[in-house]
Amino acid sequence: MCWRSNFFLRTHSIFYAVWKSDGLADSNKFDPVRVLAKLAHDVNLEVDETVWLLSDKYIEYRAFVLMGYFELLSKRGKLTNSPYKEAYEYVQKNFDGLLKDRITSYLLIKSIQRDPHIVPQLPKVINSLSDSLAKHTLLNAYESVKPGEKAFSFNLSDDKGRRHCLSDYKGKVVIMKFWFTGCLGCAEIKENMGIVKQAYKEDKEVLFLNVNMSKKRDVWLSGLASGKYTDKDEINLFTDGEGIEHPLVKHYQFASAPQLLIIDKRGNVFSANPPLPYTEEQTEELIKFINDARKKERN
Repeated sequence: MCWRSNFFLRTHSIFYAVWKSDGLADSNKFDPVRVLAKLAHDVNLEVDETVWLLSDKYIEYRAFVLMGYFELLSKRGKLTNSPYKEAYEYVQKNFDGLLKDRITSYLLIKSIQRDPHIVPQLPKVINSLSDSLAKHTLLNAYESVKPGEKAFSFNLSDDKGRRHCLSDYKGKVVIMKFWFTGCLGCAEIKENMGIVKQAYKEDKEVLFLNVNMSKKRDVWLSGLASGKYTDKDEINLFTDGEGIEHPLVKHYQFASAPQLLIIDKRGNVFSANPPLPYTEEQTEELIKFINDARKKERN
């Protein structure tokens, strides 16, 4: 389609123009924040068909650019709030009507796994949306991750060919780590995940599962063999070559890695976006989440 080609060509041309003006010959002068700022604030996008403005690809584009822009600002220490909260507030101030509702819905769905404070705010946002599609989409996402909902009933194979189902672990608090071979963040949290697991080494009521989202089995097995992401004595599961398209992964809106999921002893979601243990503080916070999951069952 002509209008789709024109859209992506225009996007590419903006990247190129800003990159060139920042000094194409010298990569040290290239400022990604400036490029994304140009795209993020490019409200008046010229396209051949106005229906494109409400298409899935356009909504995805706007949300992706805004998230990237505010994430970079956050990394540079220029934000006091969460980058996802900043992106959300930007949309509320600069868009209206159907466009605002649909970008809001997509943005929040993609932010659920990045900011644990978003989920409690979703009911209020859902009620504020006028567009039925945006409301329905965000409601479905919320109902799959909100605490107390029945967890997805998975059936996955391990590296020895044995099948594992959620029902096998009834009565245990289950912590599932989602990763893929080649994921830098997945390797980065391995050491601190080891600290978390050590805290529950003698606890028969807490179980850790690793779920790989690589497409190919040999790629998954090579990741296991490397020792960068998991330990051989852990329960290592595979999404049977479906990757992020596996129903389990899609149910929780996991589009990147690493991700964590905590399921309580009754098989319900306790948290679909607990803290990722990159730092000592986040590691302690994750242990607190798991302790809270155990205490909940005693009350």
